[in-house]
Amino acid sequence: MAKPVRTKMSLKGDKQLQKLLKTLPKKARGVLKKAVNAGATPIVKTTRKLIQNDTGLALQSIIKKTKTYGNENAVAIIGASKDVSGTDGSGRRRIPSYYWHLILGGVKAHTIKTTSGSYQHPGFKGSDALQRANDLNEGKSKAIMEEKLKTGIEKEISKLS
Repeated sequence: MAKPVRTKMSLKGDKQLQKLLKTLPKKARGVLKKAVNAGATPIVKTTRKLIQNDTGLALQSIIKKTKTYGNENAVAIIGASKDVSGTDGSGRRRIPSYYWHLILGGVKAHTIKTTSGSYQHPGFKGSDALQRANDLNEGKSKAIMEEKLKTGIEKEISKLS
């Protein structure tokens, strides 16, 4: 099974930033969430480019969700949406969120037993696309987040004046 890709990005002066965010009105505290959402976008786009998929459903299903915890923490979660489904070439229903972990982590060779006998599944190597996309875009994502935070906070402070 694929290991979750975890990256922690902290900004210089994050303690001062947390204090500043606490002083802003509640409506203005969404600045951090917007910045993290914008920073996750290049990772999602690169992941879509790195995934090789026969039906294209897995590419359509890659989404990001942004969650905030309190005023000082925001997290982007990138994965397959449960809402995307379709059919493959033979007409069978496919839901990429059910096999997303297999695309990323791969499958070991194993025997599949059926009512008419059994056969050997060769397995396949995972793409590790999410980790590679994260590694390729870490600096770019951080720069986008910093810029969005800077402009967002300046905008909210100007509203207070």
